Amino acid sequence: MKILKSLVVLMLFVFCIKGSGQNTKLNQSLIKTIDSMFQKDDESLRKASELRALDGMQSSRAKEQDSITHVIRINNLIEIDKILAQYGWPGEDVIGEDGGHSLFAIIQHANMNTRPKYVPIMQKAVKNGKCRPRYLAGIEDRIATDQGKLQIYGDQVKFYPKTETFDVWPIVDPENVDQRRASIGLGPIAIHLKNRFNLDWDLEDQKIRTTTFLEEMKKKE
Repeated sequence: MKILKSLVVLMLFVFCIKGSGQNTKLNQSLIKTIDSMFQKDDESLRKASELRALDGMQSSRAKEQDSITHVIRINNLIEIDKILAQYGWPGEDVIGEDGGHSLFAIIQHANMNTRPKYVPIMQKAVKNGKCRPRYLAGIEDRIATDQGKLQIYGDQVKFYPKTETFDVWPIVDPENVDQRRASIGLGPIAIHLKNRFNLDWDLEDQKIRTTTFLEEMKKKE
């Protein structure tokens, strides 16, 4: 019995040492830096949303907060470029799962002219298992909306001034969007929209919106 207890204690000790070794591989300083940048961006964005909820979608106070957010994002990207130059794309083995998500979110919030420059390094990182495929998909959807094209995964929601409402940017083949989302580890679009934006997914309406979008694109050709 004593031998058995000794073996159990030894196994627990080895497990703890192994776990501790895995944690020390994470770059805590880098994690803190990325998290700090993300928190500043997120807090400013949240303030703007709260002001719009109080004052309306065209709130002047919210627009002032948007300007503050813009400056925060410019400064964030200066630091992100330094990080990428030094480390390449730091995988979750370096910055953890939360750090990986924060890094993606900061880049996703870059302006439309800057965002595409990060796609090649993200593509390489996905290929090497350093970046989650769904992060690359989110960036690609954002770029598609910037360029006035249909998005693929339904990640992007836009504000429409005419109706003063938010809605999903039109999607390629909306009937099969959930299959595409599942292929890169994303949940159903209806759940995504409800949880993140409090929007309801109406497939028939989205099919009409996609058709209308394509018709308008043809008129511009």
